[in-house]
Amino acid sequence: MYISPAALYSDIFYAVQSKINIQIPVFKNTGGVSAPSDAINNGYPVNFTDANFEEILLKYLDGDRSDETVNEAIDAAIVATSSRYGVDENLVRAVIKAESGYNPLALSKAGAEGLMQLMPGTADALGVVDSYNIYQNIAGGTQFLKDMLDKFAGDESLALAAYNAGPGNVSKYGGVPPFEETMNYIPKVLNYKEQYMLDQYKQSSGKRDV
Repeated sequence: MYISPAALYSDIFYAVQSKINIQIPVFKNTGGVSAPSDAINNGYPVNFTDANFEEILLKYLDGDRSDETVNEAIDAAIVATSSRYGVDENLVRAVIKAESGYNPLALSKAGAEGLMQLMPGTADALGVVDSYNIYQNIAGGTQFLKDMLDKFAGDESLALAAYNAGPGNVSKYGGVPPFEETMNYIPKVLNYKEQYMLDQYKQSSGKRDV
C-alpha cells in the first residue's frame, strides 16, 4: 500500500512527539489540500523515498544536525507542508531561498527567525513553538503563505508582498506597497521559483530518459 510522504509526516510527527518532548504545531485547515495529497504523486520529483522518510524525520528530531540530515529534513518538510497546504512546492523553496538562503539558524536585525524568517508574533499566532526547528518553521511559514494566497485570490505577487510587508500594507495601498524592499523581493522570489521549476523539469526529464 502506498503511503504519501505527507501522510507519513503527519502520522510520525505525533508518534514521536512524546518521545522527543517537542511540541509540534497542529496544522490548521485553511482550505488547502488535505494529506494524503495527489500533489506529491503527480509530477513532483523528490529527493527521498517513502522508505527513508521516517528515518530522515526521526534522525533530525532526535538531534542529528549533520549537513546531510539537515538538507534532507528541509527537503522533506518542504514537500510535506506544500502538499498539506496546497501551495506550489517551488514557491515555498523560493521563499526560503530569498528569506534565509536555506540557513535554519538565520536571524534578521528585525528579529525574524529561521528558514522562512518568522517574526515571533507571527510564529506564535501560527502555533510555532521553536522557529529554529526546521519542520515547525516550514510548517508555519507555508501555512502563512497559504493564508496570504487565499486572502489575495491566489495572486502570488500580492501574497509575496503580504509575506514581506504584511497584509495590512497590501490592503492599505490596494496592491504592492511602494517599499523598495518589497518591490525587489517579489521578482526575486518569482525568479527563484522559475529556476526551481526548470530544475524540477530537468530532473523529471532525466528520470524519464533512464
